[in-house]
Amino acid sequence: MWGGTMGNLSETSSKAASEPAYIPDEQQSITVLAIGCRERGDPAAAFALIRLDAPGRKIYVSALPPETLATVNIKTDTLTGFYDYGGAQMAEEAVQNAYGVYINRYVRVSMSAFCTLFDLLGGVEFAPPYDAAFRVQENLSPPSAGKQLLDGKRAYELFAAPGTDELDQVHLQTQILGAFIDQHLTSRAVKASESLFDAMINRVDTDVTRYDYSFRVEALEAAASSQDKVKEVLVQGENTSEGFVPERGTLAEFSAEKIE
Repeated sequence: MWGGTMGNLSETSSKAASEPAYIPDEQQSITVLAIGCRERGDPAAAFALIRLDAPGRKIYVSALPPETLATVNIKTDTLTGFYDYGGAQMAEEAVQNAYGVYINRYVRVSMSAFCTLFDLLGGVEFAPPYDAAFRVQENLSPPSAGKQLLDGKRAYELFAAPGTDELDQVHLQTQILGAFIDQHLTSRAVKASESLFDAMINRVDTDVTRYDYSFRVEALEAAASSQDKVKEVLVQGENTSEGFVPERGTLAEFSAEKIE
């Protein structure tokens, strides 16, 4: 019996060794523009890019200044202005032109949906910058110094807090999103992600489809098992009297061929 068991294990190991490891395909990569509004129908208050780099087994995340200047056709405006003028699709074009990236999908998230997502996954462990305690809004209690577990309400409080300048604020937003994704993108979470997708899809406005999700589950699981699965990209540029002018190539990590 012992010999038979060992023989079976040996055969199983041999088969496993001969089976090729799963290699994510570039077609499974996707870049999503997240648009934050306090309530559905309100002006856009925040923008962020999230990219699944399937072959690289990595997630890139970068918050963008809402006052980023862009030109679409002959019109020049900020990202917020373009969103107010033509909705999510116009905002997509503005981001693409301003930063030289291609966006596959968008998702518009309200304050309540933001908080729900954070709470469903158990919040995020994060150490707010010391000065963030003096930047909170709505008379909510300021965060204490050091690492702490933020629920959805506290995460939103920090996310929406005005910075000393626009870059300061969006860099903090990038760090919060990066920490959240890094802590919750696990193989176990990906295996249970179908129920999370169903729970969230009706709470947001998006053109992400169930096919988009199912086509990329294996790539997400590959990223979840990666050593360095998340990279926070801090956008750089210059604030002018007209708006924010991005530094050339500041989001090079998000540049890729067009994938539908």
